[in-house]
Amino acid sequence: MSLFHRNPERPPRVAFGVYKRIILGAILVILATATAGSAAVLLTTQKIVDILKHGENGKSLKFHPHVLTAADAGKPQTLLVLGSDKRFHDPRGPQKYSNARSDTIMLVHLDPNAAATTVLSIPRDLQVTIPDHGTDKINAAYSLGGPDLVARTVKNLLGPQVKINHVINVQFHGFQNAVKFLHGVYVDVDQFYYHSNAGLPPSLQYSEIDIKPGYQKLVGSQALAYVRYRHTDSDFIRADRQQDFLRQVKDQVGTSGLINKLFPLVKVVSHDMQFDNTFTTNYGILDLLRLAAYSAQHPIQQVKFPNGGEVNTPTSSYVTVDGAALAGTVRTFLHPARIQTHQIHVGGNTGNSGSSAKSKKHKHHHHETPSSLAPGLIQAKAMMENAAAPVIARGQVSFPMYIPSAIVAGTSLASQSPLSNPYPYKIYDRAVDRRHPKGKRHSAYRIVFQANRLQGGYYGVQGTTWMNPPLIAHPSQTVIRDGRKLMYFTNGGKLRYVAWKTPHAVYWVSNTLDYELTNKQMVGIARSLFHYH
Repeated sequence: MSLFHRNPERPPRVAFGVYKRIILGAILVILATATAGSAAVLLTTQKIVDILKHGENGKSLKFHPHVLTAADAGKPQTLLVLGSDKRFHDPRGPQKYSNARSDTIMLVHLDPNAAATTVLSIPRDLQVTIPDHGTDKINAAYSLGGPDLVARTVKNLLGPQVKINHVINVQFHGFQNAVKFLHGVYVDVDQFYYHSNAGLPPSLQYSEIDIKPGYQKLVGSQALAYVRYRHTDSDFIRADRQQDFLRQVKDQVGTSGLINKLFPLVKVVSHDMQFDNTFTTNYGILDLLRLAAYSAQHPIQQVKFPNGGEVNTPTSSYVTVDGAALAGTVRTFLHPARIQTHQIHVGGNTGNSGSSAKSKKHKHHHHETPSSLAPGLIQAKAMMENAAAPVIARGQVSFPMYIPSAIVAGTSLASQSPLSNPYPYKIYDRAVDRRHPKGKRHSAYRIVFQANRLQGGYYGVQGTTWMNPPLIAHPSQTVIRDGRKLMYFTNGGKLRYVAWKTPHAVYWVSNTLDYELTNKQMVGIARSLFHYH
């Protein structure tokens, strides 16, 4: 089915919550890239405090006693991040939150002794018991009682082991400025995101979007449209997309040294944030900065919220959760497992350099054969050759095109008319000199596969002549398979990307946003790539 003709679900008119987490996320991500000895950060704490206090006009969030737990110096901290469409200058009073929505409820756990900085997003439609208000969707807690009631609801949901140390309330207005400050964010876009309101009745109209598939830089309204997109996905897939966006921000922030620009970024978004009253103190900020600094080497790990199903009523639809599954999720959130490299080993030689004589012998010839396919993969060489032939015939790819001979069973090439699939395009790298103010232009192509049984289940194959894109800057592990030096990029022990280089281009396989492909399938597809010409 063409993406032009999906059956859209009309969202609420105001859908700001989905990208508030990115505003705060940008700050937390930059904090997490600091070094423990970063004197420039630790010695200028007062400047951050002053910026934040000015941004919120001195109005801190108020909470009932015992809702928040005072954080001991140097100990783990959990931050509750709320995204709302409430303007902070609205009149204060008993009904000050009555017309507001909280579409984002996210917890961030910083622990210098843990294997990762963990992030847990709670679905806005989750069925919960709201203190003093009965059963409702969790996002209703914000309009009923603001951040205080949300915090109490979250504590009741997750249990006493989760101590909330700080609450941060974020608005959407600073998002585009934050992305602009970062000079855009390079994102591995999994599919063709398109919707036009032209010719549609008002009941079917929603935010327009036109973002082509493939690795690219998203700026301003493009980035906003990408992270807020929800019309053909579930809340779970949207959360996956946002967390993937944050991980890519973290990689780019870390490699470009933007820690030195922390204060300008805080200033950009400060007017769109509120904090609890212990946060905006020298002690609160300093302790959080130190904690983030000591956690610098840790990856950001998304902890998936368990999906217990849906409950439909005549007037609404709820997401549910199984208590035992939620308890396991809480344990992972507070105590993420340390992933060892052998846990993502899927066979073959491993190492950081060199290859065996046998590998060298087959370096340019091997691809996966039917007898060697990983479980769940099928042979699709003829189908892929037929799909790539028109692109090659038109000369639209100026470098060797590698296509997979193996794909996941039950999936197919995604229909993305009027774009071809594979989709050839150009990408600009970061501008580094005056001769190339937009950056240097490189050739690229993207092949998009859709897992028909899943919403949001898109995986792909990417090729580009940009030899050093930020995405491949920090592999989790390198292995030698069939003479290729494969780079593994993992999240929580699951492969997000498998990449490899030739002298003239770089190629990678991208998993779905919710990591539907197994590690063996990811490596199997990478091994099956062959030069088609």
